[in-house]
Amino acid sequence: AWLGLIVARPLVNRVGGLEAAPIQTAVIYTLLVLGGALLFFRLAGNLLETLSRRALPAAVSVGISVIGLGFIGGVIGYFLGIGFAHGILGIVYNPELADLLAPRTAIIGAVMLAAIFGTQAYRIGPRGEVTTGQLLYGAVRTVLNIVRSIEPLIWALIGIIWVGPGPFAGFIALTVHTVAALGKLYSEAIESIDPGPIEALQATGANRLQTIVYAVVPQVLPPFIAFTIYRWDINVRLSTIIGLVGGGGIGFLLIQWIRQFQYANAGIAVWLITITVAALDFVSAEIRERFV
Repeated sequence: AWLGLIVARPLVNRVGGLEAAPIQTAVIYTLLVLGGALLFFRLAGNLLETLSRRALPAAVSVGISVIGLGFIGGVIGYFLGIGFAHGILGIVYNPELADLLAPRTAIIGAVMLAAIFGTQAYRIGPRGEVTTGQLLYGAVRTVLNIVRSIEPLIWALIGIIWVGPGPFAGFIALTVHTVAALGKLYSEAIESIDPGPIEALQATGANRLQTIVYAVVPQVLPPFIAFTIYRWDINVRLSTIIGLVGGGGIGFLLIQWIRQFQYANAGIAVWLITITVAALDFVSAEIRERFV
């Protein structure tokens, strides 16, 4: 994580830093810091596994696993806490408050992730298999849970501060919240599939790609379509509410007409919103009938 932070700083300075390019900065820090931490964790895990099988007692191996993984979680949580203070609090409030709260949020993040990683290391044990996919799954699910817990209206306000009032701010708010919500729904749909077809294809000698195409995709496609259409309906309704806070679209025009006492225009806007929702409901019903 420390080496990833060193490499990320010059790249972030080239794109303009947090104020000029917040999305690019978040992507660079996430890939380099978390990616580097995952890589070194795998190397350390292989070394610990070799030592535990040859020389170290089981209790000592468990202790090393808990301390080592807890230390990695603490480092990652420390940097994430600093990023939260400067990336969220610094934008929503002011940079001075972010500088004041950064040490506290860093310590809170370090303690939380150290406890989570240490507990997971104790459950798995020194000889348990910890794959990169499991680590990425846990990290992504944690990020999605945090993002999903923030209401779209709050994301709209953050988007307005980032890019100014307009449709792009509303687009950012709906996109961020939709990705987090659909990520949870998609993952649960994949986890609940029937393992029977997968085992049958694997018994016939099918490779991993063939197993995914012919055993996994047919099972997850109907719920994926249903969840996507359901989220589409939600976003159509939320777009009006987000427009009320400056997110652009017909909701912004609606609140402007109401404030200017142009009730005839406001009534037309309400009818247009109703017709749009009814049309989308009809289209979504047709799509469900064909695929679900």
